Amino acid sequence: MIRHLWSVLCLRCITDQDTNSLSLIEVLEEITLTGPLLGEGQTATSPFPIYLVSLWMRDPEDQPVDGAARLQFLSPLGDVIRSFEHPVELLEKPRLRTRANIANLPFSQSGTYSFRLQVREQETEEWRTVATLPLWVKVESPDSST
Repeated sequence: MIRHLWSVLCLRCITDQDTNSLSLIEVLEEITLTGPLLGEGQTATSPFPIYLVSLWMRDPEDQPVDGAARLQFLSPLGDVIRSFEHPVELLEKPRLRTRANIANLPFSQSGTYSFRLQVREQETEEWRTVATLPLWVKVESPDSST
């Protein structure tokens, strides 16, 4: 079985070449996007990439497993805006770190957006939700901050 241990949203992720230690820089909980007032049907986009870093392991550790992860970006209403998939291969090693580089996310309104992380093992067709990470977003015009 593929087991999800943790996931973190951040702006930078650095892996030390010598120790393979990971540094997560500028962990994200909330962002404020300031620009012209959005009209009907318009969206603001994130001006920087966001990283979602996760740690996976196989359980039990001595049984190799292969599968996939799916990351869904959800609106404040729970609608799927974007969906990304990537392999989670735990055949050779018992643990795996993944780093998704997510750019140009659309934000049509202020509210709580979410990143839903799911996993599917090779022998099953069903996706299992393992984490949901909120991101509070404020979309405002430059005049509204005064």
